[in-house]
Amino acid sequence: MLYRDLYICFLDLHHSPPYHVLLCFMPYLPMKLPRYNMFLECINSAFKVRSNTGADTSLVLKTVSALEVVAPESASQNQQAFSLIFEGDMQNFLPQGTYQFLHAQLGETAIFIVPIGPERDRNQMRYEAIFN
Repeated sequence: MLYRDLYICFLDLHHSPPYHVLLCFMPYLPMKLPRYNMFLECINSAFKVRSNTGADTSLVLKTVSALEVVAPESASQNQQAFSLIFEGDMQNFLPQGTYQFLHAQLGETAIFIVPIGPERDRNQMRYEAIFN
């Protein structure tokens, strides 16, 4: 098993020496990467988005598109590049940045989004996230 961090915790029993030392190893658990197919099932569903200020807004996933990427031979063949387009109210504009996205099926994950302009003929701002 791989270990990412080693923490040294000092336990002070009765507030005097000798101090007891406890070593805590935190196992390295690789993050489960978002997958194209996961998001396909969520088209037209709402995601609750939490900003750094703690304010919540809602974005709807409108499209999921596969991207063709030219990668070096050493790149993992398990990764698929794709983009997501979300729509949300113009009044609740979100600047470019990383936000916590919560979804009933997918759970919670951080996603970096970029505003790409308003949707024509509607009062909706579009946002794009790219995974590669």
